[in-house]
Formats: sequence, C-alpha cells, structure tokens
Amino acid sequence: FDMNAATDLIEASVAEEIDPALRLRKLFLGSVHYWLAHLDHFDLLFSASLPQAGARRGDGKPFGQSSSVQRSLKLYRDAVDAFFATLPRRPAPTALAADILIATSHGIIVFPRLTSTMQWSDTAQMAEEAVDALIQAWAAAGR
Repeated sequence: FDMNAATDLIEASVAEEIDPALRLRKLFLGSVHYWLAHLDHFDLLFSASLPQAGARRGDGKPFGQSSSVQRSLKLYRDAVDAFFATLPRRPAPTALAADILIATSHGIIVFPRLTSTMQWSDTAQMAEEAVDALIQAWAAAGR
C-alpha cells in the first residue's frame, strides 16, 4: 500500500512535465522529497534487516519482485529511457542508469541516518547535486 501510494503521488507530480530531462530530474528529486517527508514508510519498506529482505508481501512475492515495486521501477526506467532517447547516442544502458539513480537517491536518504554521529549536509541538497550531476554527465556523454 505504501509503495503504491508513493508511486501514485510521484507519478502525478511529473505527469505534465514534457521535457524528458526535467521529468527525470523531477521524478527522482520528487521521490527523495516524498521519502524524506515519509521516513516511517521509507524505513518500513527499505530498511528491513537482511534476514527479512526476502520476506513475502501481500501479493506473495518478495518485496523487490512485487507488482508495486515493479510498477515504480518501470516509472523510473521509462523516464531514463525517454531522456536517453533525446540524445544522439545512449550514454549507458537504461536499467543501469535507473539503478544508479535509485541507489544514489535512496543511499543519500539512508546513509546519513545510519551514521547520525557525523555532521551531514542537507539531505535534499545532496540529492539535488547528485541527480543533477548524473543527468548532466549522461547528457554530455550522449552528445
């Protein structure tokens, strides 16, 4: 339920953005902002301990293979693919680029929380810088 609700809101927030690069940016930064505003849901969904990571969810599938996660993953991959389609050449495989953006944005949320004894910069600003750097690097590599 939480994953579907997040995907619904994130998808709606970028629905009218027609520029593929801006849509990709808004999609990933919107995800970061959503999860920062719903850290309890983020923890429940993504911060499971390793023995629980393979636990089956409501539809009987492991979390990463559930229909709600696959729907979210498709949204991310489609946005990356649409952005790459605007470039003269593809700078990376779509799945790899989507995985990098997901791991980067989720890692920026979780790592400072797991190492709270350190002084960290603003999480949203770190995510913005990282997502922008990746998109700019792919745009340059694709030219």
